[in-house]
Amino acid sequence: MGVVLQPMTEETYRTYLPEHEDEYARDRMITDRESFEEALRTTRAQHEALLPQGLSTPGQYFFTIEDESLGQQVGYVWFACRPPSSELFLYHIRINEAERRQGYGKAALAAIDQKAKELGCRAVWLNVMAHNQSAIDFYRSQGYRVAALHMSKQWDAG
Repeated sequence: MGVVLQPMTEETYRTYLPEHEDEYARDRMITDRESFEEALRTTRAQHEALLPQGLSTPGQYFFTIEDESLGQQVGYVWFACRPPSSELFLYHIRINEAERRQGYGKAALAAIDQKAKELGCRAVWLNVMAHNQSAIDFYRSQGYRVAALHMSKQWDAG
């Protein structure tokens, strides 16, 4: 199965970003025990800081993932290239629900690896929410290993 990464259009970006913010905020609700409103506010603030020029922010790359043979969009990817350290940071990869478990994720990671090499990166980094065991298992199966572990201790205010 082959995929191709197509540069994201401004129109697609305007749809993609709010969907991603909603998805990420829901993950933050679980991980950080925030209300949806708090998580969405934090997510939007992070995106505003990371993407001051939106889709045109230098060093940030947005693509649609397309099935090469069908020419249909099957997902999205957003990453940044950090030239001083020669690292690519994968902020978000999403395969559409209907296309999951068909090899698109594996093919997309291979395409991302190729882009990383083209950009002069020697490593790909990503974060996975601890509650997302299927993603953890998938990344491990693709050669990723735990390089850092972020831990927290939380309690109710009172």
